[in-house]
Amino acid sequence: MLSNLESKKEKILLVASGGSGAQYFNYNSGETYNYGFGASGGGVEGTEIKCSSDFSNAYLTDIRPASQTYGGSSVYNVTEIATGSFGQGSSSYSGGGGGYYGGSSNFGITGSGSSYIGNSLLTEKSMYCYNCQESSEISTKTISTTCVNSTPKENCAKQGNGYARITLMSSPETITTDKVTITAQENASQSLNNITGKSVTCKLKLNKVSRTKKAYDGPQKWTYDYTGNEQVFTAPVNGTYKFELWGAQGGAYYQAANGSYVSGELVIKKGEKFYVYVGRTGLDSSSTDYVFNYGYQNYIKTGGGATDIRLVNGNWDSLSSLVSRIMVAGGGGSQGGLNPTDGGSPYGGSAGGLVGYQGGSCISGNVTEHKGAKGATQTSGHAFGSVPLLNTGGNYFFNNSGGNGYWSGNFYDWVGAGGHNAVSGAGGGSSFISGHTGCVAILSQNSTTPRSDSKGATCKDGTTDITCSYHYSNIIFKNTIMIDGEGYSWTTVKGKKTSMPSHDGLSTIVGNNSNGYAKITLISQD
Repeated sequence: MLSNLESKKEKILLVASGGSGAQYFNYNSGETYNYGFGASGGGVEGTEIKCSSDFSNAYLTDIRPASQTYGGSSVYNVTEIATGSFGQGSSSYSGGGGGYYGGSSNFGITGSGSSYIGNSLLTEKSMYCYNCQESSEISTKTISTTCVNSTPKENCAKQGNGYARITLMSSPETITTDKVTITAQENASQSLNNITGKSVTCKLKLNKVSRTKKAYDGPQKWTYDYTGNEQVFTAPVNGTYKFELWGAQGGAYYQAANGSYVSGELVIKKGEKFYVYVGRTGLDSSSTDYVFNYGYQNYIKTGGGATDIRLVNGNWDSLSSLVSRIMVAGGGGSQGGLNPTDGGSPYGGSAGGLVGYQGGSCISGNVTEHKGAKGATQTSGHAFGSVPLLNTGGNYFFNNSGGNGYWSGNFYDWVGAGGHNAVSGAGGGSSFISGHTGCVAILSQNSTTPRSDSKGATCKDGTTDITCSYHYSNIIFKNTIMIDGEGYSWTTVKGKKTSMPSHDGLSTIVGNNSNGYAKITLISQD
């Protein structure tokens, strides 16, 4: 409605006022009446009709027509006041006419609204109205006319409903050339003006085509501590990323077995997702909790959880998720059930590179020596990627456990000695990197059988064929590093003693002696 634009008058272009409602007046039979007449729409100001001049002079006061700055108004018998306002006429009696400012309507009088042509965008402008007040000012030029027609006619007052008409007076004969420079990241469009109804021939001239790629200014490094749940990494940009994993330490009373370290570089596209599972350090016998990415608590100690990268999420021990691992840092094995003072060194075996370390042996009284459990390899161990709950009639007595890894370490005497199983140290878990020579990947997402080498033979531990390491997803790391929990590097065999980086990268450590950890770093952007 026009009345809603009072604070935005610069947005109003034209207003043609309306006539008021007709009055009925019956006072003294001897007077002259304007019976049934309304006031015609005005120009610079509104027009007014009185029903009886005698009556009006006696009872109507403060009569004011609508103008360019206020509405029409009148007062009847001192108390009845009728006033028009911006955009609408008075609603009393027969109703004042609408307009730029509305007219008044009271007992015995009715008035129309004013019109408007004051917008500076208008040229050659004027207002025509029936028997109205004239004006010669440019912004309010008003011409009184006696021309009245029910059909819209130029310079004539209109009977009946209102009407609007827009006429194209002239248009450019030619189109001015649009010279435009377009700068955009991906694409852009440009419109030509004043071409409606014309045929246009366009010539596109490219002086230089160049594109500057928007630089990525987000995080460069993502770190993952142990949380007890899967965590997700989504690549924010195409580029080369470095993955680093640390396996968790095994549980112990005295000397704990450390977790391993693996790293490698991977070219990733924006939006690709990887699931990070960070292992928990081994627990002692007082806890009834389980070790994330490892297994359940036993009577004695638990091995350390592996830390790995997966392509499929789900429960950490779900086979459909385990087979999707493309990088694994093994966890250390747990200490055996007997105190070292009873004889021997029943410590857990550290996490391995390609092969986990064997657990330490112990001697119990006059019983034959109990040798430590073997560490996991690339193709064998206690289980593929998990250490399930051992249950012998519901009794977990003297059960310790190997470290988890690509394959988990064994947790019982591999020689055996009567009923004293697991009194010696458990073996460490093995590590794995898709693309690291010496590793052995599985056949498919449906089988944990070793895959075939480049000649079609089944891959075995100790292989030097890098094809054996390729995960079935064909996601392959470059520039791989594998360091076991004792600090030795691994290629196809165990190499020289070295050191692995600390979690923050500011120092070095021999093996990881805490919860697992993962770090992903953007090395370069494509």
